[in-house]
Formats: sequence, structure tokens, C-alpha cells
Amino acid sequence: MSFYKEYKVWNTQHNVQKEVKAESLEDLLIKAKAEFGIDSTTEVKLVLDEDGTEVDDEDYFQFVSSDTTLQILLSFQSWSPIHLLRASYDVSDGPPALPNDLLLLLSGIKSDLAKCLALSDNHLEEITKIPVSDLATILVDSEQFARNFKEACEMELITREDNDDLLQLIRMAAEHQNGSVKRQKIDNTESDD
Repeated sequence: MSFYKEYKVWNTQHNVQKEVKAESLEDLLIKAKAEFGIDSTTEVKLVLDEDGTEVDDEDYFQFVSSDTTLQILLSFQSWSPIHLLRASYDVSDGPPALPNDLLLLLSGIKSDLAKCLALSDNHLEEITKIPVSDLATILVDSEQFARNFKEACEMELITREDNDDLLQLIRMAAEHQNGSVKRQKIDNTESDD
């Protein structure tokens, strides 16, 4: 006799939750893919929604209690506490909610520092406004790393502003030079007449 357990499963964007009954990990993966319209050949993984622990073998799956909340992720995706952070920011006296794109960029940034290149000036400004303790929570790292990261973002923002000022001066000099050349040509043309 089969024993089915019921699980709450979030989709990859963590915006749709479905209840799925399954008797095995393989059964749950098949049913969750079908529920969320994920192609049956697509590689996925299941993680515990609360902390991102991957449920990757049958023994561990059997240990997971019924009514546990899971999240299905594509094999290349990493779990991040975005939804937990957003929930903690929804309180009226807490820090302001951060844009979803910024939260996505910040999730796992320590393991993929190339994400820093994708931070816009607006993102950098937002980061400089986040208290260090909240930034540490977002980055899932120490306050020291968050402080260093915040300072690096502040320096990058200043560097970008300085570069913008320098480009503006170069443009103004070029426009001035072009204006001088045009006036000189006009003056030369008038003197030739």
C-alpha cells in the first residue's frame, strides 16, 4: 500500500504555491514539474523553503514531514531568502522594501562577484541607504562583509560620478574646440572675401 504525503511547493519565482501529494521524491518532482508547467526533461531540484536545504535523496525525502513547504528550482538556480527578507521588510517600522531586481542581484553576490558589474547607479544608491545589519541579512553574511561591501559600493558610486563629471568636461572642451574651429573658419572665410 502506497503512503502519500502532502507538500506545499513554491514555484521558481516564489509567487505561486501548490499542494502536491507524492509517495516518493521522484513522484514529487514529476508532479511538481507538471503543476508548474515545467518540461518533464528539465533538470530541477527541491529545497526546503525555510533554509534552502536541498532534498536530493529518497532517504532524506522520507524524513521530511508531511505539510513541509518546499521550493522547486531549476538545476542552475540557487535558493535565496528573498521572500523571507521581503516579509521582514513589510513591517511598518522596518527598512523600506527593496526592488526585486536588486534583491536578486544581491542574493549570492559573494559567491558570484561578477554580479557587482550589473549594479546600476540606482542600485548602488539603494545599497548605501541599507543599514549594515540589514545588508548582512540580505547578503546572508557577516556584518563585516556587509560593511566592506557597502563601502565598496559607496566608492564605486563616487568613482562613477567622478567619471561622469570628467566625461562632461571632455564633452564641453570638445564642444568649445569645435565652436572655436567653426568661428575660425567663418573668420577666415570673411577675410578671404
